[in-house]
Amino acid sequence: ELPSLLVERYRDNRRREIEAQLSQQGTTLSDYLDQQGVSRDAWLTTLDRDARRSLKRHLVLREIERREGITVSDEELEAELLILAQQEGQSPAQLRRELESSEGALEDLLSRIKRDKVYKLLEEAAEVTEEAVALEQPAAETQDDSGAAEVSEASEATAEESA
Repeated sequence: ELPSLLVERYRDNRRREIEAQLSQQGTTLSDYLDQQGVSRDAWLTTLDRDARRSLKRHLVLREIERREGITVSDEELEAELLILAQQEGQSPAQLRRELESSEGALEDLLSRIKRDKVYKLLEEAAEVTEEAVALEQPAAETQDDSGAAEVSEASEATAEESA
């Protein structure tokens, strides 16, 4: 079982991130939830459930990373910086300075590279078989659950990138 303090911090961070994203889009969480027909309590319940899933996933990936000794070499970091710099239309040195000056940004990039290496390792080790897979959620969701799931699923992807 996950420590409740860890879940609460993760959930609260996600809530603030979502509120900031909505603010950048010119809306509030309350207005968004009203538009989606989702109560704040239902949304918070979904956010809590998703926080637990994300944290478990994150901890499993970190353990695989630790056991497999996955690291990021200077060459791998430079290659990723080159790709990102080209996408942003700037030099790798300029991008690196920006990442180093932004609190946690370079660490986030290193974490993402390691996470991608873990996923690649898992993909290579996976044996694909054709079996029916039971879904974790029921296919028929209520409107409240659906709206809450949309917000939390979109935010979960962002959370994983920053983990």
